[in-house]
This record gives sequence, structure tokens and C-alpha cells, in this order.
Amino acid sequence: MREAELVYRLYEDGYTEGNNPVAFVTHLHVVRGAKGAVSFSYVFPADPAAARASLHTNDPWLQDWISSPQGRGVDYHSPIPLHDWQTNSQSQCLALGKGPCYGDGSGLRAVQWLEEFQTYGTEWLVPALGDFYHEVFYDMGEKTIENLGFGETMQLLGDMFRGAG
Repeated sequence: MREAELVYRLYEDGYTEGNNPVAFVTHLHVVRGAKGAVSFSYVFPADPAAARASLHTNDPWLQDWISSPQGRGVDYHSPIPLHDWQTNSQSQCLALGKGPCYGDGSGLRAVQWLEEFQTYGTEWLVPALGDFYHEVFYDMGEKTIENLGFGETMQLLGDMFRGAG
């Protein structure tokens, strides 16, 4: 079963890590549907030369690594727990907007996806996110939003999409 409407969005923000003054830019690619959202994120330095200089080493591998894009996560975001072990939710979730967010993901998968994304771009990424969405929300066989009553479902969906702009 495929949802008729999956919404794709790209978010960008800058941040610094720890005491490192180098600014990094996060790209968060999100596909959102009625049951939740999935995302792919990666980071790269805003100024690769400054990133290399911040290492205080001439190690070629480290110099290349810090100045290149790095996969961060291929994640899912659900307004309800999908597993028994999910007991705490994030209060702020860019992928879902308002409301609770229960999620999980893979940094290793992000490394693989980054290679594909760099080769094939969003023409590859958006369908891959759509497939991942359906893998998570239709194929997992665990609790989904359909297990809730109508009122709970409508409340969760309303909270999830309110303010999603």
C-alpha cells in the first residue's frame, strides 16, 4: 500500500561542535506522510579550508575527512512508539513538527546513502526515502497509528502537522 501524498522537504542549519570554531552545515532531507516521517541527514563544513586548519595536523586522511560531507543518519520519526523499548520522545522534532517524536536510525546507512546521493542526487534520494517510509510504517509489523482509536489518531495527526508550514 502506498500513500498518495508524501511531502519532501530540505532543511539547512549551521552549528559548531564542541570547542571547534568551524561551522558545519546540516542538510536534513525529510519525507513526511500521515503516519510519520523519515529523514536523511549529512553535514559538511561551511569553510573546508578552516576545517582543515582547525585540526592542527597535516595527516592527509584527517584533512580530507574533516573537509568532506559526512553522513549523519537515516532515521524514522513517529508520533507514537513503534517498539516496546521506545519510552521517551523528543520534544523538538524538525521532521514531524509539533508533538511527540519517537525515532531511531542508522549512521552506517547514512554513509552508504551519502555515496548514492552524491552520485545520483535527489532523483535517487526522494524515492529511496519513500521506500524507507513504507518499510518503516507499513512493513515492520509492529504497532502503528492504525492500532489507536479514531480520536487518538486524529489528535496525534493534528499535533504532528500543526505548524509544519
